[in-house]
Amino acid sequence: MHAPAPAQLRYSRAPSWSGLWAWVLVFGVMLVLAPSRARAGDPSCSEPVEQWVRSCAESTGQPMSAISCPAGMLIISAAAGEATELRVEVRRPAGHSMATIDDVGVSPIGEFPRWADAPAPLQAAFAAVVECARAGPVPTLASGAPRPRHAPIVAAPRSTDDASPDRLGEPEVAPAEAPPTPAPWLGLAGLLVMAGVVWRARPPLRTRESYVALGLALTCAALQSILPWSFFLQNGHGPQWVEFALRGHDGLAEYGPGYPELLAAVVRLGAGDPESALAWAYLGLGVVLSVSIYAAARAVGARPVCGFALVVIVALDPTVVRLIRSASYHAPVISLQALAAALLVLAARRTSARAPTFVVAVIGAGLMIAQSARVHPVGWLAAAVLPTVIMFVPGHSRTRVGQTLLATAVIAVVVAATSLSELSRPLNTPIGRGSVDPSQLLWTFGLSLLALGVGVALVLRRPTARARTLLIAGILGVIVVIAVRLNPVAVDAMRYQAGYFACFAPVLGLGLASLAARLVPGRRHQRIAAAVALGVAALASLATASERVRPATDARESTWALEWRARDWGVARVVYIREVDTRAVVLPLHARGSLRGTGLRAADVSAFYLGEPVLYYRSSLCSEAAGREACSDLESRLHIEDPAVLEREFPAIASQPWHPLQADSVRVGLFMARPRQSPDSP
Repeated sequence: MHAPAPAQLRYSRAPSWSGLWAWVLVFGVMLVLAPSRARAGDPSCSEPVEQWVRSCAESTGQPMSAISCPAGMLIISAAAGEATELRVEVRRPAGHSMATIDDVGVSPIGEFPRWADAPAPLQAAFAAVVECARAGPVPTLASGAPRPRHAPIVAAPRSTDDASPDRLGEPEVAPAEAPPTPAPWLGLAGLLVMAGVVWRARPPLRTRESYVALGLALTCAALQSILPWSFFLQNGHGPQWVEFALRGHDGLAEYGPGYPELLAAVVRLGAGDPESALAWAYLGLGVVLSVSIYAAARAVGARPVCGFALVVIVALDPTVVRLIRSASYHAPVISLQALAAALLVLAARRTSARAPTFVVAVIGAGLMIAQSARVHPVGWLAAAVLPTVIMFVPGHSRTRVGQTLLATAVIAVVVAATSLSELSRPLNTPIGRGSVDPSQLLWTFGLSLLALGVGVALVLRRPTARARTLLIAGILGVIVVIAVRLNPVAVDAMRYQAGYFACFAPVLGLGLASLAARLVPGRRHQRIAAAVALGVAALASLATASERVRPATDARESTWALEWRARDWGVARVVYIREVDTRAVVLPLHARGSLRGTGLRAADVSAFYLGEPVLYYRSSLCSEAAGREACSDLESRLHIEDPAVLEREFPAIASQPWHPLQADSVRVGLFMARPRQSPDSP
């Protein structure tokens, strides 16, 4: 079937210019009046907990102090001789702990293959904390379940000789088992609804055209695969998201359960190389994005040539390609929202606001939007404006306004009913705490609604094609203002901000396709418009692709680790400095059969103890002044064998703009190492 007849797109008498200027004035005022953005360690301990630690120090004669009190835990620093300290974790409930007193667990923090062989000062410091836990009740700890990040990691015996009687009471904590594989029930239900709506509403695609669109989507996926796969997210987050899908991650779980719901089954099928399985899945998401964009573009009135051009512009945009060729959470968010947009416009094109098919379609779109919102809050603003795509569909303005209002309300109810508790958790994450000033949020949305209200009133008063076109242009302008002024990652590098703006690609792309269909409805004119759009997009991509596509140095390090993590090195563990101040490097040592990793914070090096040969990874953090001291301190505790078994030089590309790298390149290396008896021993 074909797009709506051109008669619907003819212009009639325009609305009064005084009313139009009133709308433009409101739209301009919102740019001026919206207030500028205001942006904002470990939690401290309560006074009873501090007092308990002080009393423990006095009664045992062992110097100690409370460092922090995460949920369900108390971290204590106990002096263990002049040169070092021991950090001890006290948790409730006990879980896997070295010593258990009622419901309280006590464990040393560090690497202790055989606790019986640990230096006597460390054992004495730990025994003092255990004695205090047995002598009197441990005060109430901070509410919440304790996280496993401080749990001790004790190497398993390498032979039956290691399992000696003096070690039988020591725990052997294996890597955490993967939780049950979740399923994206909301997304699956939305797809089921979409299948029914597509069958009922009959999308405006001929059979041959559908095959051509699918072929174009597969071609775009093949072109996307040319870009080498790499971790991309800033500050070491890339490997952590793969780990989140593979076996859970307490910290990232605060962003929502959507990522493992969508991808856990995929990465666990390839647990020995989860990144490869993820790469194939993301190329599939790219195909879904392309097909959804094309079907939706045809539903808003674009001719096939404009639909094909929009697919190429979106699917081969450098940012979208990089997101698909990484482990970024943006790709599933954008693909799900593109599906939801296609479902909305397909249903709106064929039915009225009161039609059961439209209501069911809106519920399905709400399920997909809820599934995407559970992944990460980076796509929340794009999801909030997504129902406006209905206004881009040809038809009576009054009908489209009613459909848009109904869709917005129903989607809000569906998202709240299915995911309200999950979506409240990200408010405690960095992107939810202080990323956008509440007053700016209220001003921007308030003025946006006011501007749109004025525009809608003008269109309903004089429902002409020209007024509708101006309204669509105004909607796109308001969306851009919302996206720019409420940007929650505005302080990040351009490559990461581009990922946030890419979440608006479905709604903005469909709006532009609708404008093209209205302004140049003829076949020849749309071909010219498509060629111009492709040319402009190509020039913009060439000018900015390097900045948007290239990963930062820490992401390149993480990607390089995929090459050597599964080799047989004769040791079981890699030790490295993982975090200095707010900078981090994370190695993806979560695959089945790979090395295990021990990443240390700079502040933890003084309390670190190691009793077995390891690989030492000298990361990019060691090349900067802030991390050089921590790396030197750690290296003083190890016999490091030169030369490096592997070395690599990377371009110096800062992950965070406020932590620039001073050199032009950074050399990192992997070394065989064994522990010293003391930091000063030769």
